[in-house]
Amino acid sequence: MLPKYSTNLRLLWSHIAFIEQTSKRGGSQGIKMILALVLASFLAVVSGDSACTNIGGSCLDWRYYKCTAGYETGLCSGDSNRRCCKSCSSSCLSDENYWSSNSDGSCTGAGGECKDDSNYCNGHYASSMCGGPSDRRCCLPHGTGGGGSCTVRAYHNNNFVGDPIHVEDGFRGAMDSINSAAGRCGVKVYITHSWRKLGAVIGGAIVQPASNSNHLVGHAIDMNIQRSDGSLCNGDCLQGQWDNAANCFLDEVIAAGLTWGGVFNDPVHIDDRYNTNLNRYYALRDVVQAACSHVPMT
Repeated sequence: MLPKYSTNLRLLWSHIAFIEQTSKRGGSQGIKMILALVLASFLAVVSGDSACTNIGGSCLDWRYYKCTAGYETGLCSGDSNRRCCKSCSSSCLSDENYWSSNSDGSCTGAGGECKDDSNYCNGHYASSMCGGPSDRRCCLPHGTGGGGSCTVRAYHNNNFVGDPIHVEDGFRGAMDSINSAAGRCGVKVYITHSWRKLGAVIGGAIVQPASNSNHLVGHAIDMNIQRSDGSLCNGDCLQGQWDNAANCFLDEVIAAGLTWGGVFNDPVHIDDRYNTNLNRYYALRDVVQAACSHVPMT
C-alpha cells in the first residue's frame, strides 16, 4: 500500500502505475527502471521534508515564495534555499490583512513590502515601518538615483505641510507617530528642516547643527505648529507653551517616546535620540552622507 505522504505523491504513484501497465504490454523494461528511480527520489525528498510537514508547513524555495507566517531552516531536504514555510492560521491571515490595510503605509510609500524578516529580501530590511511584531519588517529595494545603499527618502503624510520632507528609513515610524499626534490634537506640522548634509550652512536655524546632529542621519525634523486657522505657533510660542493645541501635540510626541528640543533650548526640534549611541550614529552618518548626496536638503 502507498504510504500517505501527500496528495501529490499518491497522484504520482497513480501515473507510474498506469505507465507501468502500459510498459508491460510493450515489454519496456527501461521505462519501468526510470520510473522506479523517479519514485525513489521523490520518496526520499518527501521523507526528508517530514520535519516540516509534521508541523503543518510546506517546503518551498524561499527566494521565490513569500511565507506570511515566516520560514524555519533545517527542516527540509535539499539545498539551503528549501525552507519550511510555517502554516498561517485564520487569525494569522486576519492580522496580516489588518496590518497591510492600516499600518504599512510608511513601508509601501517608500516602495517596500512588509513581511516576516525570515523571508528573502532583494534589498535590505528596515525596522519601525510595518505593523505587527518586531520581526515583521519592511523589505526595501536597493537605493536609486546613484545612491547605492541610500536609505534617506521622501516622506508624505496628511498632517504635514511646509517644506518637502526627507528622512532615513529607521525614522519613518517616528514620523507616523508625529503625524498621528498632530491629527489627535487638530493641528498640522509645518516642516522647516529635515535631512541635512554635513557642513551645510542652515539659514534660519535656532540652534546651528552640531557634528552629531540627528538631522545628519535623517532622524530629526524642525517644525512649527500650524493652527486650524492657518496661523503658526513658532519657536517662541512652543518654548513658552502658550498654545493649548501645540501643548497637546508636544505631550503626544513625548508620550510616543520622542524627544522635544525644548528641553535643550531648541523648541522647534523633534528627534528619536539616535545619537545617544555614538558608535551606531557615526556608522549610519558615514553611510548616508556618502550614499545620499543626491537627496535634496530642506
